[in-house]
Amino acid sequence: MTGSPMRLVLGFAALLTAVSLLAYRRSANPKLLGVAAAFALFFVKGLIVTIALFTAVTLDSLWVPMGVMDSVILLVFYLAAVKR
Repeated sequence: MTGSPMRLVLGFAALLTAVSLLAYRRSANPKLLGVAAAFALFFVKGLIVTIALFTAVTLDSLWVPMGVMDSVILLVFYLAAVKR
């Protein structure tokens, strides 16, 4: 039961990544590639947290790496939004 919300996050991130990539394929707008990359990073982050939930890795040891990853994701979203 613990991993159920994370499975939803993983599925949603994977879905948004796929939709972004399909939109990029149709429009060839490079901004959409940045958005897809950010959603893919969300998927990787969710995968890391899910693995940590089912292994001996403590979530306390992931606070800093996950904070850095969140900052990178926000930066990628920002760059995708302001890129000309």
